[in-house]
Amino acid sequence: MNYGHALRFGLHLPSDADCGPGRLVEVAGLAEQWGMDLLVVPAGTAGDDLEPSTVAAWIAAATVSLGLVLEARPETLHPAMLARAVAGLDRLTEGRVELALRAGPSAAASGTADSVAALGEAIAVVRELWNVLDRGLGRFTGRFHRLAGAEKAAPAHDVPITVHGQDQDLFRLVGLRADEWSTGCDAATLTQGNRAVDEAARGAGRDPREIRRRVTIRGGFGRRTGRFTGTAADWVNDLLPLVVEHGVGTIVLDTEERDVAAGFASEVAPALRAAVDAVLPRGW
Repeated sequence: MNYGHALRFGLHLPSDADCGPGRLVEVAGLAEQWGMDLLVVPAGTAGDDLEPSTVAAWIAAATVSLGLVLEARPETLHPAMLARAVAGLDRLTEGRVELALRAGPSAAASGTADSVAALGEAIAVVRELWNVLDRGLGRFTGRFHRLAGAEKAAPAHDVPITVHGQDQDLFRLVGLRADEWSTGCDAATLTQGNRAVDEAARGAGRDPREIRRRVTIRGGFGRRTGRFTGTAADWVNDLLPLVVEHGVGTIVLDTEERDVAAGFASEVAPALRAAVDAVLPRGW
């Protein structure tokens, strides 16, 4: 199974408390220098003290072409504020920003289904405020979120929205409203999730190929002890089925080790692109 997306590679910004301002810029600069497509800025960067949009703004000023993915939990920042922050940063970076959302419990949403429903409403609020073609103030009335009339804010481009998680309700939400589904690298979860996402997309009149699939991996080089260990060739053998059989289009490495990140960028990424091109039909 393949959804026809060109491969993208990214790094996950370290989220430990010792990741200070200088290190944030250093990691971003290296990711750009190594030719990475994107850098994921997680909620909780620098020990939970900084909002992802603030961190991304700091990094954006020190980079030129690197894509920036803001991870957020709508229960920690009102989606209207999040929409305006993302739109402003996207305009300042001339279209380098993406938004990734995670469902989570909140005071209003105590169960899994409620949590996903609240996330769906958050996406609706964000898109309402980005829709400046529909003139007037942004308005939305839902169970968890309401807008009585808010100023809209246009991003520089159609900002993709990624939804992360592994749950049947969440799969349906991805099929209905998201541009990308983010998960781990478990083959069974990818199989189940792809099936559910595709079914929901078709039911909503969408082509499943509109939705990217992203995985986040961890690993190391040296002795072969399991998946994503050993040589670059071993990594390629581990990753190739995820792309060819499960339609993965975005691969993000989560590591604190510079040598691992450098090897992923300089050896694994180009070798995997070549391996995929050799296996899939011409023009995939």
